[in-house]
Amino acid sequence: MHSKLQLKLKPAGIGSYGRVYFAILDNEKHVAVKNLMLLKMAQMISRLKHENFVEILGYCVEGNVSQQNNL
Repeated sequence: MHSKLQLKLKPAGIGSYGRVYFAILDNEKHVAVKNLMLLKMAQMISRLKHENFVEILGYCVEGNVSQQNNL
């Protein structure tokens, strides 16, 4: 079973590639949600693994969700 975002997203700011929101998953995990402007950027960032980078849990393309295994 995977977690879902609560409907209420709180704006956190705007980055160079899109808006950032705070959200809470059903399992009470607090996450940041970033609205990326480019699909390729989302795909590339989701593969990055480093202690100084936040992990990308998944991304959505026009209503269709593509998820990593740990979402």
